[in-house]
Amino acid sequence: LTLLTIFFVSIFSIPFLFLGKLSYQYGLKNIQTANKEAGTLSEIFQSTRIIIAYGKQLFSKNLYFKRYDDHVKATIKTQIISFFPPLAFAPFAMLAAVISLGLLIRENNNISELAAVLWSLISLVPLIAGSLQANITIRNFLPSYEQLNFLKDSAKKLVETTGKNVFHKLEKNILLKNVFFSHNEKPLLVNCDLNIQKGK
Repeated sequence: LTLLTIFFVSIFSIPFLFLGKLSYQYGLKNIQTANKEAGTLSEIFQSTRIIIAYGKQLFSKNLYFKRYDDHVKATIKTQIISFFPPLAFAPFAMLAAVISLGLLIRENNNISELAAVLWSLISLVPLIAGSLQANITIRNFLPSYEQLNFLKDSAKKLVETTGKNVFHKLEKNILLKNVFFSHNEKPLLVNCDLNIQKGK
C-alpha cells in the first residue's frame, strides 16, 4: 500500500514540481515591479519642485499609480502561486491513497488494517503539500536574495581606499606639511604648514 501510494503521489506531484520555475519567474517579476515603483516614488520626491514648476503633477501621479498597479498584479500572482498548489495537491494525494487502497481491497486484504495504514498515509499528505509549498516559496524569494547579493557585491567593488595607515589615537600632535588647496581654480592655501599640539 505504501509503495503504491508513493507511486501515485509521485505521478500527481510532477506537474506541481514544474511550478517551481514559474514561481521563480513570478518572484523575479515581483521584485522588478517593486524596484520600479520605489524608484518612481523616489524620483517624484526628489523632483517635486520641477514637477510643480512644469505642472506635471497629474502625469507624475498617473505614472506612480501605473507602477503601483503593476506591482500589485505581480504580487497577487506571486501569492497565488505560493498558496494555491498545496491546496490543489491535497485532493490528488488523497486520491492516490484511495486508489492504492482500492487496488489492495481487490486482493482480499484485511480492510481494517488497510484503513489504519490509509489513515496514516492521509495524515502525511499535509507534510508532502508543505514540502511542495516550501519549494515554491524558496523559488519565489530567490530573485530577492540574488538582488541582495548583487548589491552587496557591487558595494564591495565600489569601496574607495582612503589610505593604508590605521589611526589608533592621538599621541603628540597633528602636523600638516606643504598643504595646497584651491577652490574654483583659485588657490587659497599655498605650501602651508600647520602644527596642532595635543590638547590645544
